[in-house]
Amino acid sequence: FFNHKLYDDAYETWWYTFDNCPASSVRMYVDGVTMYRHYIDEAPEGPVKQGLIDTLMLIYDQRIEYFKDEGNVLGRQGRDLLSYRSDDMDEVERAYEMLKKSVEIQGKKSQDAVLLLFMTSGIALKNEGRIDDNQVIEDYFNVVVILDQLEGRSSRWAKARASIDEMMLNENILTCEALDGYFKPQMEQKKKDVTFLEKVITFYTTTGCDRTEIYAEASEDLYTIQPGPESAHNLAILFITRNDFQKAAGYLKEAVQGENIDP
Repeated sequence: FFNHKLYDDAYETWWYTFDNCPASSVRMYVDGVTMYRHYIDEAPEGPVKQGLIDTLMLIYDQRIEYFKDEGNVLGRQGRDLLSYRSDDMDEVERAYEMLKKSVEIQGKKSQDAVLLLFMTSGIALKNEGRIDDNQVIEDYFNVVVILDQLEGRSSRWAKARASIDEMMLNENILTCEALDGYFKPQMEQKKKDVTFLEKVITFYTTTGCDRTEIYAEASEDLYTIQPGPESAHNLAILFITRNDFQKAAGYLKEAVQGENIDP
């Protein structure tokens, strides 16, 4: 009956299986999602439709209980919850938590739609005052790390990155002040963490904030760990633009020392 899209005829035996044989197959849950999406789409607004959405969420919960694969299933569940209840901020927050956990578990196995919806739901919560700018920035950095690993594999990842970058810029979240607020509390503790320092430098450069104190501090900390004539030269240019000629001169002296330096 299901294969012929006769969902009303399939309904009774599907429910019997769902209730009595919950570990029978993953396919039973996949079919249940398809069937309930159909019922939700056909139902008028009101208590019946909301009850159907609740059952759809139950199908996902029970699938995780019996078949695990939590990261994958939570991504699908969060997508459907946002699709049907995007006007309810409590449910948007619930979907955001599902998508956040999915991204944490799946990493570079995440679907592009899940990454996009994770960011859009986070921005919606930020606009309602439920999470702050720092949380959205942290989410963005985590998503970008994943997208950087997938760059070049398919055009869809480039499109996802472009859409997410555009959202962040349109919302005016990646301001120099916001970046300072996010990174400054971490600087002292992570001043010897190369990965962290490189991340600071990359994001400040990308957002045009490469004349700030935090950027200069991160650049100098990284130079302390990984000195070299090229990085010294870059630091000299940075301090020239900041009119700190004493520091610039020191780094220029460093830049012309060593072997095999390009004239």
